[in-house]
Amino acid sequence: MATALAFVAIIRFGPPPVAAPVHMEDLLAALNGEQPGINRDRELLVERSAEKPTPRLGERRNEELEQSLKQALGQGAGAVYAYSDMPRRGPAGGGPGGPIGPFPHHRSPERMERPGGPERPDGSRSMPFVMGDFTVIRQSGADWLAVRTGPSATVARWRLVVALTIAAVALFLSLLGWWVARRIARPLRRLADAARDAKSGHRWVHRPEGASPEILAVADALAAYDARHQEHFRQQSALLAGIAHDLGTPLARLAFRLEALPDESRDAAFREIEHMRHLIADGIVMARSSVARREPVDVGLLARALAERCSTPQAPVTVDTVEGAVVLGEPTSLTRLIENLIDNAQLHGGGGRVTVSRAGHKVRIIVEDDGPGIEDARLATVCEPFVGSGSTHRPGGGNGLGLAIARSIADRHDGHIVIGNRSPHGLRVTIDLPAAPEGQGGDEPEEASGVVPA
Repeated sequence: MATALAFVAIIRFGPPPVAAPVHMEDLLAALNGEQPGINRDRELLVERSAEKPTPRLGERRNEELEQSLKQALGQGAGAVYAYSDMPRRGPAGGGPGGPIGPFPHHRSPERMERPGGPERPDGSRSMPFVMGDFTVIRQSGADWLAVRTGPSATVARWRLVVALTIAAVALFLSLLGWWVARRIARPLRRLADAARDAKSGHRWVHRPEGASPEILAVADALAAYDARHQEHFRQQSALLAGIAHDLGTPLARLAFRLEALPDESRDAAFREIEHMRHLIADGIVMARSSVARREPVDVGLLARALAERCSTPQAPVTVDTVEGAVVLGEPTSLTRLIENLIDNAQLHGGGGRVTVSRAGHKVRIIVEDDGPGIEDARLATVCEPFVGSGSTHRPGGGNGLGLAIARSIADRHDGHIVIGNRSPHGLRVTIDLPAAPEGQGGDEPEEASGVVPA
C-alpha cells in the first residue's frame, strides 16, 4: 500500500519531465563552428573527426530536420545528416506535436521570433526548437563535425528524486517489516524456549505478554496438553506404586517358604527375589513424578555417606568433596542417583572415585572407575533402559536401569549427564546440577537407603 501511494504521488505531482528543447539558432551556431547560446538544462556536445561519426543507439534518420537545417544553412551547407529519437508525429515542417516546433523553454520572448529562419507553413519565419535527443553530422571540408545533445539536468534531477523516493519507501517498508516480524517472532521464541525447557513433573505455564490472540491460543493449547500429560504421568506413577506394594507381600511369603530349602538352593532363590525387588524399585524410580517437595541437599555430605556405606575391601570407593555443594532436590532421588553410579563403578570397575565440586551456579558430580569402559558405538544409547548394562540380569545384581535412572533423576532436577571413556581405560560419568541459592545449606544426610518394597 505504501509503495502504491508513493508511485501515485510521483505520477500525480512529478510526471516524467521532457528534456528542454534546443533552439535552432544554437544548433546552427554549433554546426558553423560558433559558440552556441547558454542552455540551462543541457548543452550541445561538439566533436570533430576525420571519419564520419555514427548516431547513438536508438536514433533514427530525421529527414524533416535535415531539410530544415539545409534550408537554414544555405547553399554552402554541404552534406548534412540528422538523427533523432523523436518519431515524426506532426505535419511536415514541424509543429507542436512533431520533432520541430515552437517550445518556449528557458527563452525570452525576444529570442522566440527571429528573422532569417526557415519559412513555416503558416508563413512565419520564427526560429523553431528541436526536441528530444539528436545527432547532427555535417561535412566540413575534409573533416566531419558532429553536434549531439548532452544529458538533461532536469531529467537527471527527476530520476534522482524518483530513486530517492523509492529508496526511502523501501527503507521504511523494510524497517516496518522488521519491526512487525520481531513483534511476532519474540513471543513465539519465548514460547518455543519455554516448551523446550519443560520438564516432566513440572507444571508448564507460559502465556507471552502482549502477544497476538493467535499466539495466546497456541500457548493455551500447549498448557492444556501439558496438564493432560501431567495427569497421565501422575496416574502412571500411582499405578506402579500400587503394583510394587502389592508385589511386596507375595515376595515376602515366598522368601519365608524358601527357608526350608537346602542352603545352596535357598541362597540362589534369595538372590533372585532380591533382584526382583531391586527391579521393581528401579521401575518405580524411573516413573516417579518430581512434584514431591524439594529441599536443600548437601551433595558432598551425601556422597561421602554413601561412599562409606558402599565401600568394601574388594571394591573401594574414595570421595573428594568441597563445602557448599548444595542443590534443591529430593533427597531420596539424589541418594538413588549417586548410589547407582557408585554401584556401577564397583560392578564394572572394581571400585571408583567420587568427586563433588561447585563452580558458579552449578554443582558437579564425577564418578570414575578403572574398568573396561563402554564401546564408543554404545555411548549414545547407554542411558536407555535395559541398554546400559548390556544385560537385564547379571551376577552382580545389575538390571540395566542404573544409568537410565541416573539420567531420569538428573533431568528431573534440571541437570545434565555426560558419559565418556577415560584414557587408557575406565568410565567417567559427569552430572551437573543447578546449585541452590547462597545461604541455603543442606542438612546432614540420613542413613541412605534404596526404595525396596516390603
